[in-house]
Amino acid sequence: MMKLAILAAFLASCATDGAPGHHRVGTDIHFPPQPGGTISSAAPLSGNGSAASPLAISIADQTVLGNVSGGVGPAIGLSKAQELTRLGITPYNAVLQSLFIRAQSLVGTTINVPQGTEFATNPAVGADWTSNLLNGATAVLSTTLASGVVQLKSNTTTNGQGTISITGTSSPEAQVSDFKSSRWYVYIRAKMATAVDSASQLDLMELRAVTGNSLLWIGQAGGLSTTNMRVRMLDGAGSTITNATITQVVDTNWHDVEAWNDGTNITVDIDQVQQYQTAITALASGNPMYITFFVNCGTTNTNREIDADRMYVFTASN
Repeated sequence: MMKLAILAAFLASCATDGAPGHHRVGTDIHFPPQPGGTISSAAPLSGNGSAASPLAISIADQTVLGNVSGGVGPAIGLSKAQELTRLGITPYNAVLQSLFIRAQSLVGTTINVPQGTEFATNPAVGADWTSNLLNGATAVLSTTLASGVVQLKSNTTTNGQGTISITGTSSPEAQVSDFKSSRWYVYIRAKMATAVDSASQLDLMELRAVTGNSLLWIGQAGGLSTTNMRVRMLDGAGSTITNATITQVVDTNWHDVEAWNDGTNITVDIDQVQQYQTAITALASGNPMYITFFVNCGTTNTNREIDADRMYVFTASN
């Protein structure tokens, strides 16, 4: 009888509202205030005979929670990249994530395959870019500019010229199946690091057919202008669609150069300002392409240089 009386007294104390520590009232569980924040019942908990509902959690410093084992959804206090890593997924860096979002906003969500380079290492040690150099031109990584910058220089021999692409081999490969019928987005961050003249050509972006004619040039062409950049486009069958100056002036600043095909138009932006657009109906089909940039000093024999920080192309998967 003594034992039953003690047990009855204990159960009565547990049903008393306001008792210290964890206690039970009806079917809900309540917790005392926690250091740094509060945890309270937002609704009946799952597993106590009531409908499932999440807890309302308020913690002053969310990063102290870290990874919650067995939780559903992202761990509180983790960045998106950290959460992907926690789940065993290797996230893209912040720059590539931003480019991916922009590419899909312009072209559509079928664009899901990136290929490109940040110019982190020289080709001799297995980099993901390559150069094609003639008449004394050079392509080396900068020893002064941060985060991987390649410097493409004509040097001072007549028609010293070169290109840099992301193929990783000396022969071009198709990075886009078709200039006209494929959807694609291309991005290069680069600058003209030297002055120009009437003999020079410095294209911050060039889209070339794997075989046949080049398709699109964006940059400076001395025969056309030394003060404004120009856009030149061929239709894929050898005929010129445009070869005209644009509003972007020639300077030595860094520029974000973009071109894309959204299934209706091909558009060219520099620093997110539209410079040119044309309907794809004017183009010929059957032109797989790759991306590059190009420098040529012409007959002046004065070094001309393009510096590039990164280049990417985004396409749909095969």
